[in-house]
Amino acid sequence: QVEESTAVPNGNDTHFADLIEYVVLEVHNPQREEEGDAASGYSIRIDRVRDIVDASPLAEWTNAQVRSDRKAFDEFAEKLEEAEVNKIKDCLFTQSATPAVVNKPNVSRISGRPPAHSNFKYGGITVQFKNSDTAVPTPLSSWEDMVRFDQQRMAAFSEAKGGGAGSDLVEMSSIVMAIERYGEQSEWSRNEQGQFTVRPIQAATLPVSLAGHNLVATAETGSGKTMCFATVALAAVSKTKPCPQVLIMAHNRPLLDQLCDEMEKLCTSLNNQVTCAFADRSDRGGGNYVNTTQIVIATAGQLNFMLKKGTIPTKDLKLVIADEVDDIFSQKSDGRTDGTDQIISQIIQRIERQRRRPQILFFSATIGDDALDPDDRALRNMIEHCVGRRHCVAKAQRKDVAGMTHVFIKCVDEAEKIKVLCWLLCDPVLVGSAMVFCKNKGTSAGRISVQSLIALDNDARKRLGLGEKDGILGVSLLAGVQEFTAGQEVTREQRLSMMRRFRDNKARVLIATDAVAKGIDVPNVTMVVHMEMCKHGRLPNGISWLKTQNKAIDQYRHRAGRTARSLQKGVSVSLITPDEEELAREYARILNITGEHLKVADGANKNDIKAFLQEAQI
Repeated sequence: QVEESTAVPNGNDTHFADLIEYVVLEVHNPQREEEGDAASGYSIRIDRVRDIVDASPLAEWTNAQVRSDRKAFDEFAEKLEEAEVNKIKDCLFTQSATPAVVNKPNVSRISGRPPAHSNFKYGGITVQFKNSDTAVPTPLSSWEDMVRFDQQRMAAFSEAKGGGAGSDLVEMSSIVMAIERYGEQSEWSRNEQGQFTVRPIQAATLPVSLAGHNLVATAETGSGKTMCFATVALAAVSKTKPCPQVLIMAHNRPLLDQLCDEMEKLCTSLNNQVTCAFADRSDRGGGNYVNTTQIVIATAGQLNFMLKKGTIPTKDLKLVIADEVDDIFSQKSDGRTDGTDQIISQIIQRIERQRRRPQILFFSATIGDDALDPDDRALRNMIEHCVGRRHCVAKAQRKDVAGMTHVFIKCVDEAEKIKVLCWLLCDPVLVGSAMVFCKNKGTSAGRISVQSLIALDNDARKRLGLGEKDGILGVSLLAGVQEFTAGQEVTREQRLSMMRRFRDNKARVLIATDAVAKGIDVPNVTMVVHMEMCKHGRLPNGISWLKTQNKAIDQYRHRAGRTARSLQKGVSVSLITPDEEELAREYARILNITGEHLKVADGANKNDIKAFLQEAQI
């Protein structure tokens, strides 16, 4: 809501930023409408202008200072619309200067990581050793509690017999301190004792991993799986050996970029007692890997290639980690279909030729366990082929996310989907940032795609060298959009630049394909929008690489899981046409989405759910 003010904040002692707020309101919403096109357009525009002001030295100036430096004002004015500039000139240089105070809108955007909701809980974790009578260890009670498992860690990873002060491993207390520094940087939530919270999947799996057991772990999105294996990677390295000892593999390059970033932060927090680097193809820059790197991060295909060529020495490799392992297992090295030809199997076999079998840690949110699904059975067989019959399985007791609300908005056609999307992504409906998923990257027979949505943002059109498009913000145009593409023609620097602009709040909307649907964590994403339902390849307009309905549902969960992370709120909005309604109801039934966690609305009456959408995000 906007409180009306008739005073003009053009007094000499008034901050220039207050005058800007007043002018944008006067130009774009003079009637102070709380709903409708003018309100939506104003909300989007004021957000953009605030970014311009914040980036300018004039942000801290008074009106008197601006009046005395016309050159500085003219440079600043180049970034504003003509009507705004004319109004400011009228207020600053024509009207008499009288002290005034401007009332600002009381809607504020979320930035950074929102606090966790105390009434939300992670799902419990069941831990079981397969084909073994090994006792399940007591879960961690805190990060400091990892010291309790130091002797098991020494036995599993140390080259120096007896461990203790003479151990070649990094001291566990140093790792705990590094986690503390990393938690501060990442804005982790704390418990009532002021300690960083150990999440259930971390508490359950770290004692198992530190003791050297092979592990297959499944937990909901945003539950903290990355720290489960990143911590063990640091704990496993012999600091006296400058050579590859740990391999971490990702299923694609966008996830690889994030894993590199997180591991680099952890290594820095550990005062670089352990080194990490990423590897990539030579035509993509080759990465920063050298043969003295101790933790090597790459896609599974690249690791397999480098091991085959001997670029990565194998004699000291002791730990192999795979994130989103179910996707990696779907990647064949030469097109054959037998399970022994999987990339992960080849990587392990190449290591075994030089030394004993390494410890193996597999993680994902969607390792299927449907005994009637042939794909799930095949995946389980391939996993067991790698980890062996004796291994530990850690599994979340539920698949849903505590703070997630699912909304299905019925649209008559794709044209209405566009209108609803523009409405969803404007203030005050969107509280934080949003990720929008499309099946298609380029334009395809007039269907919705990343490119077609990017073309609705005039700033994005300027970046792409296109002309300006007529329309109304929040109705037929978007604002603050960043596209994300990850094809073979895209370099790592380009990927990082696109994602950095979104992470740094320079863009509040990321439009992408499923390349960023798994593993990506951006703290202030409060909304995910599906431009179409995830459908398996046998359905019309389905995604070809999703072979079954179970896999399509898993993909839906991964997309939705970019929000409502770390016990925060978030809303997953699916825009559905009549031919998708039955499928949406089926997904809700299978995933047991009911009650207050589910809302079905009509696109023609979207304003009826505005308050509901806002509440679902904060």
